[in-house]
Amino acid sequence: MYGSIAKIYDQAGWPDFSGQTYRKLKPLLKIWQVKTHLDLACGTGDFCTLARDSGIDTMGVDNSPEMVKIARDKFPLIKFRVMDMRDFNLKAKFDLITCLFDSINHLASFKDWRKTFLSAYSNLNNNGRFLFDANTISTVNKHASAVKKINGQTLLIDRRNIGQDMCRFTVEYGGEKILSVKEKGFRFEKIKKEIVNVGFQEPEILFGSVEKPDLESRIFILARK
Repeated sequence: MYGSIAKIYDQAGWPDFSGQTYRKLKPLLKIWQVKTHLDLACGTGDFCTLARDSGIDTMGVDNSPEMVKIARDKFPLIKFRVMDMRDFNLKAKFDLITCLFDSINHLASFKDWRKTFLSAYSNLNNNGRFLFDANTISTVNKHASAVKKINGQTLLIDRRNIGQDMCRFTVEYGGEKILSVKEKGFRFEKIKKEIVNVGFQEPEILFGSVEKPDLESRIFILARK
């Protein structure tokens, strides 16, 4: 599904989110003494290479073979594997597992969120951390669109609410629809409860309002094993 946008992913500027997020996280990574890292839904691998440049042993997984191929070509010294974040099991365990750029919202069923939490928990070291960001219900219930030019072709990105805290995310390039997926938002209290049920300590919110997280556009949630 996401292979259709792999060729224009970097040109569209989506990896910029990796740089923005890493700059915020870098001081915390030292405090947390992160030595090993896994990035879920890693896309074309930019967050992994930033971690590696900081001396962290890192790898990435993505369920798109096309994305993984590009990541391997860009960063041949980093391990990338084709795997589903809902059900992965690696021999190594990690100090930090990330799932960024609202990738988890692309799981429309909360059962799949739970599966992702369980897989992350199983692949963390003791006291390891799972960090993910999610679009809130406030965001998925709003319409938003953007237009860019890539190689002389128009790129149209559109997010449109379809009810029940869900939106349709579409990408058109050169007049052709190349991606159409659902994104689902859930209230923070529901997410927090399930994270604890899986076995994590009570999660905390980074870079956002603790009092009214559902009113934020995006929240970063940190859960410790």
